Amino acid sequence: CPIVDSGGDDDAAATTTIDLSKFQDAMKVYEKLRVPRTKTVLGSSVQLGKTQQKRADSKFYNAWRELSIKAQVWAYGTLPVMRPGAAFNYRAKVEEALKELETTM
Repeated sequence: CPIVDSGGDDDAAATTTIDLSKFQDAMKVYEKLRVPRTKTVLGSSVQLGKTQQKRADSKFYNAWRELSIKAQVWAYGTLPVMRPGAAFNYRAKVEEALKELETTM
């Protein structure tokens, strides 16, 4: 983690510094992760947009979909199509990639 806390029991003695020595490498890794994931999220958005159009066109489909959405959110905390975006931990993936980068250098 780039944030280093010196500790200290009182606020006056505690200092926090930020180590940016790996910032450029972290941003390169982040971009490599972000771009393909963004394409996936945009694809999901297209799928959700088609669903919205179907809901607008059919009262029966709208009622069924509304129940389906409620059940999915109850079961998963979000819609399954959105879960990969909501659950992805960029920080862990970037830190993992930086550790791998350190071992190859």
